[in-house]
Amino acid sequence: MTVKLVKVDSQYTYSWPDGSTEVYKAVIYNVVFSGQSREVLIGFTEREAYGAIRRRVVVFVDGHPEAEFCGTDDYDVTGRLVAIVRGPDRKLMDIDKISVEYVGLPVVEHSTVIARGRKGKAGLVVTECDHDLMIRHALIQSEWRRVRGREHKAPAGYEAGEFEG
Repeated sequence: MTVKLVKVDSQYTYSWPDGSTEVYKAVIYNVVFSGQSREVLIGFTEREAYGAIRRRVVVFVDGHPEAEFCGTDDYDVTGRLVAIVRGPDRKLMDIDKISVEYVGLPVVEHSTVIARGRKGKAGLVVTECDHDLMIRHALIQSEWRRVRGREHKAPAGYEAGEFEG
């Protein structure tokens, strides 16, 4: 994976399908991954989640939101963010059944970093400067969404765990 900074945008606006909009401070990258060039935007804002106003980071791949991180309970001290990890079927991934794509990444039980979080479910923990990890997570999720869009059939030669990067 090759990541190159393209620009910084202090007023990136995204319109969600429900009609709401959010304004982000954003960092935009060109990412070459598995031989494909992708535009990846990491947007920073705040919103309510798990009973508190928290830092929110959304990672957009080619204009589509693919990953969302929110501040942990100790964010003000540690700067840590956590994203729920979903499997190829879009269901929340159990911490004891973590997919091979996430082996070696900082994955914890979601409820250990957010008290009101998801018990038994996997969460990827990063800090705001871990752009490579945020991008990797978003690209995994994006690839799984693309594969699901092909009538849930994997392309020829694709097997779980062979995700490049």
